[in-house]
Amino acid sequence: MRSIPPEIAQAKALQTLLLANNELTSFPAEMGQAEALQSLNLYRNDLTSFPAEMGQAKALAYLNLGFNHLTSFPPEMGQAKGLRTLNLQNNQLTDFPAEIASLPHLRHLDLSNNLLTQVPRALLDAPVDAEIDLQNNPLPDAEIQAVRDAIAERRAAGQPVPNLLLPPLAEEAGDLREAVANEMNVHTGVLTRAFKKRLDDLARQFPDHLNGSNEQQRHAMQEIETRLISALDAHALDPAHDAAALAKARNIARLMFQKGLGELPVFVNDFQHVVTGSDADVVTGTTGHVLSYTFLALEAQWTRTPESHQAEARENGMKELVSALDSGSGRCDTRLCEEVLQMVGLPLSTHAEAHPEVVAIQPVQSSIEESREIVMEAAKKVLQALLDIDPALSNESPPAVWRSTLAATMQRDHPNVPAEQVEKQMQYIESAWESFHEIVVEQHAGDR
Repeated sequence: MRSIPPEIAQAKALQTLLLANNELTSFPAEMGQAEALQSLNLYRNDLTSFPAEMGQAKALAYLNLGFNHLTSFPPEMGQAKGLRTLNLQNNQLTDFPAEIASLPHLRHLDLSNNLLTQVPRALLDAPVDAEIDLQNNPLPDAEIQAVRDAIAERRAAGQPVPNLLLPPLAEEAGDLREAVANEMNVHTGVLTRAFKKRLDDLARQFPDHLNGSNEQQRHAMQEIETRLISALDAHALDPAHDAAALAKARNIARLMFQKGLGELPVFVNDFQHVVTGSDADVVTGTTGHVLSYTFLALEAQWTRTPESHQAEARENGMKELVSALDSGSGRCDTRLCEEVLQMVGLPLSTHAEAHPEVVAIQPVQSSIEESREIVMEAAKKVLQALLDIDPALSNESPPAVWRSTLAATMQRDHPNVPAEQVEKQMQYIESAWESFHEIVVEQHAGDR
């Protein structure tokens, strides 16, 4: 689809318009007359311009124009006073209109990965709680330092300034690359066996998704990405949500999908998961697979939820997903994969636990071998904690507190392990308690 009919603007009740990944080369100026339009997603299209008339869309709160080919942005958009989130990442902007900084409700402005060589000083006058991302622009060191000095002067004078994310100076960039390399060397492991098994089980639950050749998988992943971005769009419309966390979650999701789409390389500290496609085409899994399967599980949960509670289920699910992505500290490696996969096996929120009518995602059960490993590790940690309290803890028989604490820990942290497997493994440990106690004491002493 290269264009959309301008008549769609006549839909007076239209609030959300999702047109990501549609190869659009133009967007009708008439859409500025859509009085109720709040969210417009034009992510990943082929737009080279955006109509100035869209500044008349007074209700517009979310506008996503990321990954297009815009060389300029209309200053008239400064008239769209309701705009809170404006995503212009990965375009070809060489300058940016000062009028946008005057938007009173602006909370997130993404100008990363453009061609800016100067920072419009008007951005320093944007709302103090706005986050403005200017990273990965070819800003000269002198310009970066000048903006830093201007920010420092304002702060010294007691004037509030928004949060500007600037590229590092050339010297700092070298230090940063070295620090990242060191960090990656510290954490080079692949997904733990339990989480890899969970991903494999999730893949089997969705046999019609993300299989076949590389190209087929990329196409399927793009469709999932579009739906995820749309869900984030809807989530972002609620002013009560943390704009910074949402912006970070969106960026991390993009990184994860870029690896799945082959736009970024996959490193050893991402993870290793093999997807076998057609024609003997074996694909090494990426963080994009993790996020795709997790979102498919969320969608399955929403489908199972009674219609009267679907809004709650969506809110809970997106809140947990945003939280997991926000915790990634700007990375999409093994640790973040485990964070994201963890939510698949847990109730989506304490609210969902208190309202069983809101269906939660069913935990993916671990295998017997996997269950033994998980229970054993948890049993050791519980005993170590008890030894910290009472180093003279008897080795003759397991204390009741050990069993009750371990049972509660497993139920809280590992709901994917079947209860019968937990009980069976506890009985096994209790039957060899003296040896188990001795091993844990030795390990505990060594750790200290």
